[in-house]
Amino acid sequence: NNLGGYRNTSEMIDIASNYEFGCGIKPGPKHSWYHDKQTLHGVFLKEWKQPAKAAKSIFNTEKYEHLQDFHHRALNYSFPPPKYTPVCYGGSFAIHSQKIVNFFRSDGSKGKGVMERLEHTLSRSGQAIIEELFVERSWAGFFSEPLSAVQESKLASDIKEIVPSSKPTAGQIKIMF
Repeated sequence: NNLGGYRNTSEMIDIASNYEFGCGIKPGPKHSWYHDKQTLHGVFLKEWKQPAKAAKSIFNTEKYEHLQDFHHRALNYSFPPPKYTPVCYGGSFAIHSQKIVNFFRSDGSKGKGVMERLEHTLSRSGQAIIEELFVERSWAGFFSEPLSAVQESKLASDIKEIVPSSKPTAGQIKIMF
């Protein structure tokens, strides 16, 4: 299994208090929460089963081709280097408030613009929309520190497999032990 259970609120807050991104779902055994950006960017979620209440006509009104298309057109955003970015599934996470402040500072008006565009995009419907799924795969990348060159090299040397883009956890890294 790619996902390894849930963290409770206290665990997420402990992680966030150490100035890290506290994801509510743990990666499964032999899986990393890091994803290969190139594979992740290509994810479209064609196989995702939308809830019955979600009308097809509003699910992907902007006709996004994939996650990277959403980032560029809707948010005017790109994940920063390096090659790998974290993903937190489930939409349950905790972050230190300073992370939000720093996101706005580091990107200046761009950071503020990303959040304003994100708010606008996600408020377009009370129904399930594809943007929610794209954003779920983006939160950790917005608010986590990028890997250093040494960390990226170590992760690259531990990669056993990358989940293909046809799967819901596209780009997720399976690691060797």
